This record gives sequence, C-alpha cells and structure tokens, in this order.
Amino acid sequence: MRHRRKFETRGRHRMLPAEKKWINTCVCCQKSGYDPRLPEVLTIRAYGKSDHPTHTAAHLRYFYPPMALDENGICDECRKAMEKK
Repeated sequence: MRHRRKFETRGRHRMLPAEKKWINTCVCCQKSGYDPRLPEVLTIRAYGKSDHPTHTAAHLRYFYPPMALDENGICDECRKAMEKK
C-alpha cells in the first residue's frame, strides 16, 4: 500500500511524457486505460547515452486496465452501448 501511494497524486498516477503516449482515453466516457500494444519494457534515453530500461510499463499495467480504442477514439463498452440503441 505504501508503494502505491508513492506513485499516486490525488488519485491519479503521475505520468512521464514517455508514459502519456501509452494511455488511451475514451472520448465518450472519459475512462482511461493503457494501450494493449504496450511493450513489456519501455526504455528511455538518458543524457544522450544508450537506452535504459524502466519500470514504467509495469506501473501502467498496475494502475490502469487495458483499453483498446477504435479509429474514432471510442472504447469497446461505449461502442457496444451505441450499437444497442
């Protein structure tokens, strides 16, 4: 529990710029989740040197559920609800 609080800020995960591209947000319900194509290990380039692995992918999987979006930015749940109407 203490470890989780370290990475949360007011109920939301603090994100690095490299992490933001892997978070999907539905345009209808505004729920967030990570992109299912997220690789097992993300790397960053630090100080112009070679790529270094980070724990970012594991953190995103810990804090967010997987969420795939269609070409319009709509999640599966919202798409199914729209098809019913």
